[in-house]
Amino acid sequence: MMKWNVIGECIQGASHIRGGKPCQDALKTCHIGNKGIICTLADGHGSEQCKYSADGARIATAVALSILETMVWHTLDEALYDEIRNLKDVTLPKRIEREWKEEVRLFHQMRQREAAETDKALYKLYGTTLIILFVTADFIFAMQIGDGDLLVVFDGGETSWLLEMEHQLGTETYSLCQNHSWKYFRNKLIPLSEHTAVPQLFLASTDGYANSFISSEDFLKIGRDYLSLFKAHSPKVIQEHLNEWLSDASASGSGDDITFVLVYNESLERSFGG
Repeated sequence: MMKWNVIGECIQGASHIRGGKPCQDALKTCHIGNKGIICTLADGHGSEQCKYSADGARIATAVALSILETMVWHTLDEALYDEIRNLKDVTLPKRIEREWKEEVRLFHQMRQREAAETDKALYKLYGTTLIILFVTADFIFAMQIGDGDLLVVFDGGETSWLLEMEHQLGTETYSLCQNHSWKYFRNKLIPLSEHTAVPQLFLASTDGYANSFISSEDFLKIGRDYLSLFKAHSPKVIQEHLNEWLSDASASGSGDDITFVLVYNESLERSFGG
């Protein structure tokens, strides 16, 4: 049986440090017993119109993780794939949107922040993207609204996008704060048996990481680089250096916050240094 583990980091971007702005990314990961690993990442928009987006990102990761975790624990292992397949296109994104907006409203009231003229204006204050990655011994489930990247890395270092990049007009990304935002989620559910090669790593990151590279092709090379690192070093050593590496990428590239997780095949723990 294929087993997985996870490491990750969320860093404040170089431009945010210079400007005295808080980190507007958020990250949560969770082992669901022997059922798999759930990762949720969010990137608050950070504009003047979205001035509480750091809170919006934090709420998004917590809501998404809670919904997925509850579903996994309440579903038999042999029925989990079919359950996700049945819910992923409508029911699940609708629930995430509804619960995020409910939590935002309650949080805003609890903090006694300024009244918003409309619900739409309120949610925009907390605008954020969201990425969900659930990796099990049998399948991978990925779901995303807005920008950011999900990659899969195979044993030879070959790397590809797990989810296609979003296509929309203009420069703004899709957001949980939009009306009917559930319609803008993308997802992919893949049995591991469909892969002719064995995946070794799954990488998920907010867009600050890819934007620190010259091109998408250059960014894809991180798959091979991180696989080489896992074969040469323990996950503990890689985790210890992630903050430094991501901070350097931000400082020399986008200047944006970066959140990054690596879900790795546990066989790599036995092979490092070999």
